Amino acid sequence: MITEREEIFTTAELNKTDLFPNYIVVRRQINNETNDAGEWQGFIRDLKQTIRKTVSKSKSEVISTHQSELSNLKKLIDGFQKEDFVQLKHEIKQEIEQKVQTIRGDMDGLKVEIKGDMDFLKTSISQILQKLNNQSADI
Repeated sequence: MITEREEIFTTAELNKTDLFPNYIVVRRQINNETNDAGEWQGFIRDLKQTIRKTVSKSKSEVISTHQSELSNLKKLIDGFQKEDFVQLKHEIKQEIEQKVQTIRGDMDGLKVEIKGDMDFLKTSISQILQKLNNQSADI
């Protein structure tokens, strides 16, 4: 019976001395008559039942404790996941803002280039038109 009881304990609980007293209480008959051997069997049966009840209570306490710890751990994990999600979202937002700024800078550079090219084309077209006007005037 002791082995069955020890199976449900953790290693920390097995090391606690208050859970394992140095003695065991056994009832004995008040009168010393040995002819009533059946009474001893009843006492042992009562002891077994008491131990079984204690084991089942301890087992249910352990299960409920584990369930509450598990729910607490799940809450902590959910909290950490939410924090990680918010942090990841913030990092992605910063990266997108940086990329948008670089794209805007590139766009401004392209606008300046296109404006320069347009000015060059305008001057070239005006020069060509002047040459054509001069040639048509000469003819």
